[in-house]
Amino acid sequence: MKKRAYRVFFIVLAAVIVLPLITAISICFAIPPQYSETYLGELAAKYERLKDTDGAKIILIGGSNLAFGVDSATIEEYMDMPVVNFGLYATLGTKLMLDLSKANINKGDIIVVCPEMDPQTLSLYFNAEAAWQAADSDYSMLLHVGKDNAGEMFGGFWDYATAKIGYFTGEGLSPTGVYTKAAFNEYGDISYERPYNTMALGYDPNTPISLKPDIVDDEFIEYLNKYTEYAKRRGATVYFSFPPMNEAAVEGTDDKSLSEFYGYLSGKLDCEVISDPRDYIIDAGYFYDSNYHLNDAGVPIRTMRLVEDLYRAENIYEAVEVVYPDIPEPPASNEGGGSDIGKEFTETPSDMFTYEEFATGLTVTGVKGEAVGYDTIVIPRKHEGKAVLAISAGAFKDCTNMKTLVIFDNIIQLYDGMLSGCKTVTNIYLYNSDCTKVSIGTQLLSGAPKDVVIRVPYESFGNYAADYFWSVYAGKLGVISMPDGN
Repeated sequence: MKKRAYRVFFIVLAAVIVLPLITAISICFAIPPQYSETYLGELAAKYERLKDTDGAKIILIGGSNLAFGVDSATIEEYMDMPVVNFGLYATLGTKLMLDLSKANINKGDIIVVCPEMDPQTLSLYFNAEAAWQAADSDYSMLLHVGKDNAGEMFGGFWDYATAKIGYFTGEGLSPTGVYTKAAFNEYGDISYERPYNTMALGYDPNTPISLKPDIVDDEFIEYLNKYTEYAKRRGATVYFSFPPMNEAAVEGTDDKSLSEFYGYLSGKLDCEVISDPRDYIIDAGYFYDSNYHLNDAGVPIRTMRLVEDLYRAENIYEAVEVVYPDIPEPPASNEGGGSDIGKEFTETPSDMFTYEEFATGLTVTGVKGEAVGYDTIVIPRKHEGKAVLAISAGAFKDCTNMKTLVIFDNIIQLYDGMLSGCKTVTNIYLYNSDCTKVSIGTQLLSGAPKDVVIRVPYESFGNYAADYFWSVYAGKLGVISMPDGN
């Protein structure tokens, strides 16, 4: 009797666990794609171009430095070979892009691997949720995900499925701007206008660049060498190059250390390192919204540098000219004026904060006086006539009672670890309808309470959830207010 009871119990338990998963799988695969118009939705188009390009071709593999940093048509013209820009998003991981490319390598192909110079992209990092979202429009790509990532894909399915079903039954994703599928051309290059550097400091302090051997994982070296051998067996050639790097973000490097880094990679990799990192460290004025994303004036510089390197590697003896266009000037700062959104909140007096001054404005570095005990802190737009534009790491570490943080649209830079040390905050009200105007990193909530919610304008929620940078925090997003009748 007891055995039967135990058997029934375990059958019921299994049903309770398995049935919701089966239901989610059935619904998820039955409903239309929900991420097809997002930035990640472009992967299906890149994959299709890779499959459909006949004969020998050039395949560029990496992260978003490629999406924002090459003119494939120009490379195609100079090299007289079709080009597939197979770079999209560092959060997908370099390994996934290598894995997806393998089945479509042909004899005569030239493969250029140029990941961002970051420990994440120079490792076997893999993000299952991002992979699911990217495959939403073409599940056939899943057949080429590495077997060693199967467990992570299984573990990431539930979050993907519930989010997809939620978008289908509720407010769907409708992203606009540069971080959308519509921003790409047929080659897989971003063709959306990027006229100047939009970063408050001219660089992103959340992602400093250090060109030292310790950023390269040994397992990544081994994996890339195996990939190189695989490509060689199929009659292809693999080269390694560098991404464009914002000169203002490069730390602790000189000619000697750069030569040592180049020598380290050349000695470890079985593929030829065809580029000199010095050639890819470029003035900040040629970048857009990250230390690896070029603006329209910067793209020709990196493109022709890469052509020059390919000519040398392929023994093509023709002159190539790298022209540096005039650095575009960004428009004048909004001077912290902002708009009247969030008018229900009164700014905390500006003299209750500490600041650090930079070229175009002020960064909030701390809270002082009575404000450390306030339950609601509202970041001011100006202090002594100067625009308040950024909030630094640990700015609220002395706040003992802050539950609500209000940020108006004058703020254009939020540092990683902004809330570190503040244990009481539950809501961040971010009054900016354009998510691309607020620069963030991947560790914005580092050190913050786990239940904190970032509330954004209702009409902008979809853009935030699908944005290149903000999508990392999709599970932490909420809305400031619902439209009438909801």
